[in-house]
Amino acid sequence: MKFFFNADIYTVDPLLPRANAMVIAGNIIKAVGDYDEIRQKYHASEQIDMEGRTVLPGFFDAHAHVWKIGDLLTFNLDLRGVNSIEEIQQRLKRFSARNKDLKWIRARGYNEALLREGRLPTKHDIDEVVRDKPVFLQRTCAHIATVNTKALEVCKLTEKTGIPFGGSVDIGEDGSPNGVLRETALGLVTKHFPEISDGDYEKMILAACNRFIKYGVTSVSDPAVMPDLLQVYRNMDKAGKLPVRIHAFPIVIPDGDDSALPVPDRYESEHLVIRTVKFFADGGLSGKTAAISEPYKNSTSKGIIRLKKDTFFEAALEAQRKGFQIATHAIGDRAIEMVLDVYEALYKEDKKAPKRRIEHLGLPTPAQLK
Repeated sequence: MKFFFNADIYTVDPLLPRANAMVIAGNIIKAVGDYDEIRQKYHASEQIDMEGRTVLPGFFDAHAHVWKIGDLLTFNLDLRGVNSIEEIQQRLKRFSARNKDLKWIRARGYNEALLREGRLPTKHDIDEVVRDKPVFLQRTCAHIATVNTKALEVCKLTEKTGIPFGGSVDIGEDGSPNGVLRETALGLVTKHFPEISDGDYEKMILAACNRFIKYGVTSVSDPAVMPDLLQVYRNMDKAGKLPVRIHAFPIVIPDGDDSALPVPDRYESEHLVIRTVKFFADGGLSGKTAAISEPYKNSTSKGIIRLKKDTFFEAALEAQRKGFQIATHAIGDRAIEMVLDVYEALYKEDKKAPKRRIEHLGLPTPAQLK
C-alpha cells in the first residue's frame, strides 16, 4: 500500500469536501481522510509527501472520439493550425515523401476559415503535389473532406454516381466532382480505405489514452464506433490493455449507407461499457452542414439532414428494444426537431427505456428546450 499525505485532496463528497491524506492499494483507493486517523489505521509500505499538491478525481470526457484522436497522433497527417492551402500542400508533399509505403494518404485538421485563401481545398490543389496515390483530407469538423483525382478514380466517383441520403458532392465548373465531399458522401470514399488492422487500432487507442491520462482524464465516451473497432475494444478489455475506462457507442447507420448495422450485445466490465448506440442527424456549424431552419450567412444552404426520419425511428426502436440508450448528434434546430419527434415516438413505445440523449444540442429553439 502507498500512503499519500500533506495533500490537498478534493473529494467531491459534501460530508468531507477536503482531505489531506489517502491510502492506495494497487489501483484501489482504500481510504481518504485525516492524516492522523489514516496513519493509525493503515500500515503502508511506502509514504509519499505530496508537499501540499492538489489531488482531484479523474475527469470524465463525455464526448471524445478516441480512435480518431489516436489516429491523428499516429498515422494521420496533422493539419491543425495550417493557415493556407500552400501550407497544406507543403505538409502533404513532405508527408508523402516520408511515407512512400502508404496506399492512401489521410490527413485531418484544416479549417478554411483560417486559410489565407478563405475556401476549401479542391482536388486540383492536392493534385499539384500528390497525383500517384489517393489522398483524403478531412476538415477539422470531420463532416467535410477533400480528395484528389486519384481517389475519385479509385472510388469510381463521378458526376453520375448516386449520392447517399444526407450527403453531397461538390461539382466544379467542368461539370465533374471537384473533390469536396460532405456528410454521408464521405462514405463513398472511406469504404475504399485499406482495412485497419487490430494492431493499428490498438496503437491508436493507446496513443489517445496516454494523452488523456496526461491531462487527468480517466474515463471517456467514444461516441462513434464501427463493428471492427468495437471488437478491438472488447479484445483489449479482456486482455487488460485499456488504461482508461471507455464507454463505446456503436454506430447504427454508417456513412454512405441507408441500411442499419446489426445492434451488438450489451457489454459491461470495469474498463469497458457498451450500452449506448449512436446516430447522426446533421453535421457541424463551422462547415455549414448543421441543419438549421434559416440559410447560413452569405449562403442559400440550410445544412444537411443526414437521416430519413422513418429509418431513424425503426433503427432506434430496435436498439431500444435490446436495452440500449439512444444518443444522437444534432446541432441545428431543424435536426433537433426531428430528433425530438423520434424520441417522443420512442418514449411512447417504452416509457421505462433508458433516457435518450442529444449530443451537442448546438442551436435549440426556446420551444425545443421546454
